[in-house]
Amino acid sequence: NYMAIFYTKCHLDSRVIRYDFAKRVSDSWRNQPIAENHKLDLVIYLSAKKRELNPLGGKIQGVEITDFETAREQFVAIITAAGGFGAESPGKLSDQAIVERLKDVLTEFTILLVVDDIDTLTTKGRDSGSDVLYRIFARSPKGGKVLYTLREEPLLSVDQSQVVTGLDLEFEYIDFVDSCCKQFGVKEPSPEDMMGLLAKTSECLPLVLETIIGFRRTTSTYIEATNLWLDKRGEEAREYLFRREYDRLPSDNRARNLLLLLQLLKVPAPTSILLAILQCTTEQLSDSIAATKDLFLTIDDDSEGESLFSIGVVTRTFIEKVSTDLTHYQTLRERVRYYNSENMPQSPEIMAVAMQLERRLSEGDFGGAREYYESHNMGAQVAEHPRIQRIAGDIYAKQKSPDLENARKHYSAAVNAEYLDRTMMRNWFYMELNQGLFSRAVKVCLMVTDRDKFSPAAKAEFHGKRGLTYRSEARQLMGDSPTSGIQKYTIAMNAYAMSVEMSLNNRGTGIGQSLRHFEVCLREFASNCVVTGNQAVFCQFWSRSTFGRALRFDLLYGYLQFVSVSMTQGSQNQLAERKGALYLIRNKVAASETRFDSEESRGNCVTLIDETIVKIDDAMAWNVA
Repeated sequence: NYMAIFYTKCHLDSRVIRYDFAKRVSDSWRNQPIAENHKLDLVIYLSAKKRELNPLGGKIQGVEITDFETAREQFVAIITAAGGFGAESPGKLSDQAIVERLKDVLTEFTILLVVDDIDTLTTKGRDSGSDVLYRIFARSPKGGKVLYTLREEPLLSVDQSQVVTGLDLEFEYIDFVDSCCKQFGVKEPSPEDMMGLLAKTSECLPLVLETIIGFRRTTSTYIEATNLWLDKRGEEAREYLFRREYDRLPSDNRARNLLLLLQLLKVPAPTSILLAILQCTTEQLSDSIAATKDLFLTIDDDSEGESLFSIGVVTRTFIEKVSTDLTHYQTLRERVRYYNSENMPQSPEIMAVAMQLERRLSEGDFGGAREYYESHNMGAQVAEHPRIQRIAGDIYAKQKSPDLENARKHYSAAVNAEYLDRTMMRNWFYMELNQGLFSRAVKVCLMVTDRDKFSPAAKAEFHGKRGLTYRSEARQLMGDSPTSGIQKYTIAMNAYAMSVEMSLNNRGTGIGQSLRHFEVCLREFASNCVVTGNQAVFCQFWSRSTFGRALRFDLLYGYLQFVSVSMTQGSQNQLAERKGALYLIRNKVAASETRFDSEESRGNCVTLIDETIVKIDDAMAWNVA
């Protein structure tokens, strides 16, 4: 065996490591026979590396000296190290003459040749010179060894290659961290950080450890240092780790889609789940695994011996950043979102049927989706699954003439099985609303707002949708029954106010949209109160409202100005009712628990109410006169 190849997913990327190995061999093994009792004469170390990572700053930098960039330059460097040229200039020799001179050197000396980062040449489509070296070493009477290091599985001498894994957690890892801390002059991590945070974040990869510990020089804790690594400061390091190999993945993007899927899933997954979500063949998945397994994938076995595939923290952070431009990014993200919105399916058949139906729905082929669903011979295990029930509800809801009965049946089955999907509830709601079935639309909203398992954002949205329902009903009633229409507006206003409040409680998520809906409804409410002579109802709404932090009473001032202009017009009974309502709202506004942005705003509002009351008194006196 003349050739050995080390390829690594642990990125032992400092040239010092390979150089140190060569130096130790040179210092200690000269008298050790390595081939047919031939003792080692020379140790030659060469590097093709063009870039390296500076762990102190996490920045990629150029290598000051590169020993060779072509096979010819590599051969010249070997001959030069062995003193094979003397005073002769290699530039005057042909390629064949250089090879002949290399044969002479390897005939005279027993050599250990260490070639670092040889794939710098192969990734650029350049000849690495390995074929020529192999033939010369194999025929040399003096023997010798070649050690290559590279970052992916080699195509040459696979049997003589060895994967260099990450650091052993029990022995190598601790020593390596200790060495890095001493080298960079930083405090060692606590035992908890050493075996927990640091080990998990770095995946025990030397280059990552070097970079994080390098960041520790300018931070106060290892938590801050790891956060820097995971944030933008670590981007260049991750690019250095993965970019070259990621770019060389097959152009059909199936391997990249596999990595994206594992990033989205965030948990180890068997092939059955990968096949169902990726919708690819077994052969295509096997090819994708083969293309990514050495550098990107982690493969473990479960208790039953089935392989589970995942990616580590370092890989996940890189894949998350580079995958957004993939054609299937949104598609895979949505599939995983659906997949995670229920209990993990046990049958790949469920996933396959679901994907077929969802594809037709996403393409707007609602008739085709219904035909596939009704004609597909699926067993009860598939047909009764909550996810399939949810999809069936969508199919019947989205027909040109919605099949309301069947849609409700399937949606209800999904909800009863605790399949609480926000998009499903949204589709169900609009089906009822678009048919003018307001009470049924409200019931759908209450299914969301009254269930603890829905998120605060979902509840805020469906309080707003309840407001939309009552507002739509109010509009419909205003022509024939203005009083009933105004009552519906007040209910809608309270529903929208609840949506605003819940949005604020949910860290302000969606609060802008909730406020816009509230103000649109408020504008309609105020206008219809004026048109129908129900200004008193407008004041009563505000006097009874108990808004929280989100809605201040500052909104009242502008709308009260608009409404008060018409308050002096009407019968004595109407004027008296409005005056009473204004006193109620004045008491509310003057109370300290009622929220205003400033006391000046509160004072302006009280002044406006008092002035309006005086005008109503004048109007009532005039009517009597």
